[in-house]
Amino acid sequence: MALSMLNCRVGSIVDHAWTYNAEDRTKVQKDKIRRGIIVRVEGQHSDAISGLYVKFKTNEEPEKVLARELDLALPATTRIAKEAYRRVMGLPKHVGAEFNARKPNPRRRVEDSLAIGNIKTGSEVVKPEIDSEDEEPLVVGLESLKDSL
Repeated sequence: MALSMLNCRVGSIVDHAWTYNAEDRTKVQKDKIRRGIIVRVEGQHSDAISGLYVKFKTNEEPEKVLARELDLALPATTRIAKEAYRRVMGLPKHVGAEFNARKPNPRRRVEDSLAIGNIKTGSEVVKPEIDSEDEEPLVVGLESLKDSL
């Protein structure tokens, strides 16, 4: 459908399908149709539009295109066109909304400046020291308790 003056709004999805020759005043169809979105309109919407800027690729600058070279694909009032304009222009989806951070509670860290060891895995960094081999470790058994009483 041809682009009318009412549809020359920011956010309308258009097809660049024609080339206009000003000398002959003729329209010639293009071999390749480019689809883009209107990002800026110059002029008064009620009287005259002096220029339309259409963005065809995300990494490039908008191009100034004559309105008579464009066909309307989707008007700016549709949900698809609004979502496409938001995505192309990099606008946030939820403006003014507040969300809680979904970070987990920070894990408590163990400060091990003495290098005592990793308690979770059971690996010991510090090994017990035995001064001499003939000393027996102190073991308190039932017999030694009976003697002391």
